[in-house]
Amino acid sequence: MLHDNRLKKILLPFLLLIALLAACGGEPAATTAATSAATTPTASADTEAALPYTLAPNLELTVDLDAVEYAPTASVIKADRVLYDYETKKEFVLSLVEELQQRAERYDAIGRICVADSDQFQYVWNVHFDYTSDVLSESRGQIGVATYRKARQNIRYHIPDDVLNWQMEDASIAEGFFGSGELPDLPFDTAFATLTELMVDLGVPAEAFPESDQTRTYALSVEDQIAYINTSGHYGQQLCDPETGEWVMQPPELSAEDVALLSDSYVMYFRQSFGGIPLTDLNWARRKGGHAITQSIGGFVSADGSCALYLDDLVVPGEQGAARQIVSPKLVVENLKKFLTEDFPEDPYMGGEDYYTDHVFYLSKIELCYAIFEPDARDELVLYPYWVIPLEKEYTDAYGNVRRKADARDIFAFNAFTGELVDLVTLPKE
Repeated sequence: MLHDNRLKKILLPFLLLIALLAACGGEPAATTAATSAATTPTASADTEAALPYTLAPNLELTVDLDAVEYAPTASVIKADRVLYDYETKKEFVLSLVEELQQRAERYDAIGRICVADSDQFQYVWNVHFDYTSDVLSESRGQIGVATYRKARQNIRYHIPDDVLNWQMEDASIAEGFFGSGELPDLPFDTAFATLTELMVDLGVPAEAFPESDQTRTYALSVEDQIAYINTSGHYGQQLCDPETGEWVMQPPELSAEDVALLSDSYVMYFRQSFGGIPLTDLNWARRKGGHAITQSIGGFVSADGSCALYLDDLVVPGEQGAARQIVSPKLVVENLKKFLTEDFPEDPYMGGEDYYTDHVFYLSKIELCYAIFEPDARDELVLYPYWVIPLEKEYTDAYGNVRRKADARDIFAFNAFTGELVDLVTLPKE
């Protein structure tokens, strides 16, 4: 009974209010609705476009910004490409071939190539050209890209070559599989000397000589290569489980001959650096129809004698502008947060406005780099300093391993002089 009395006391005021509003023809309710319409944005497209994007991104900062080391000042630098003499270096490459069996030269899709075969190895020398006409001609302008390879014949799995090429597209490929240090069948100093001597022999000048990137130097033991083949998801095939209907990755079958052809190897990367600022080697998203040039310098050396060297857009520095102050990484990170929370555009390529709230991102690296631009002609380059931030997100590979990587669209660059977010297409105006 006590419960019923309390319920009546609670409901009575509400019943009286409803009766009063009904007697007044519902005007207070209409006034309230009109006030709400005047103060609350409607769901029209025009209003939504004007609203700030206020949802906070799922962004975890895992780098200590106070510990980031960087040059306090930098200059804009004009530069020239390092070009390679196809004919002269072709003769050098041919001189390396032991017991030449056959050779061939041709134009391929990207330039001119010479292939020479011995009993155990195939040698390749390739210089890229700028395709400015439909007529095949040796007079085409070079674009500063050259490749040398000495690879084992008839080998099914050449892991160093695969890792080197994949790493240039995705910096997370080797992480978690290969470490560093000395290999029992191949001293590191010997492998390093092999690649640096190749650079000299193929025409890299002293003023453009790159430095070793110790953060991306990998020791590939035979045991680790076998584990990589079986668990990385880059080999094998997808098969459908007849009981569950799910697709599963089936590791490849390694024969004794496959294993015997594997050998200890090092994969190494190099970067040019001017004034203590390295050139960026990240692959940018193609925003607004283009991108800055990406430099890629890397190679591998194996205990069986095979090796490779990729020389992509090395530059020789020229005239430098006045030194200018570099903004702090803290300011840049704040600008990134502002962009992700307030200014993020509705760009379908970038995943739409929910992209940075539907995923968790990890900011584990921020680096001051030079980006390479071609403002007017292919033989005229400009190096401009940027703060570069790759945002990593987690993904699950074919074998269920949880890994992190930064897609091209998740790499952000900021003008190092102003802190402004840039699109890496148009050279900033001075």
